[in-house]
Amino acid sequence: MNTLRLLLLILLGVIVIIYFPRGVWREFKRAWARRDWLLRVAVVGVGIYLLYGLFRMYQQGMLDWW
Repeated sequence: MNTLRLLLLILLGVIVIIYFPRGVWREFKRAWARRDWLLRVAVVGVGIYLLYGLFRMYQQGMLDWW
């Protein structure tokens, strides 16, 4: 991701927070209340992604110990 795209995403986030402060705060509180569930989903997602990467490496012959 280049710097310009990152800056545009940050600017968009700031604009959304300025125009909808209550909605953003409400969603933040709701996400914070469910942080355990969100963390589990993120860990499972990253784990599946890493397993898929290992499988692709195996298919390409990069893992010779299997």
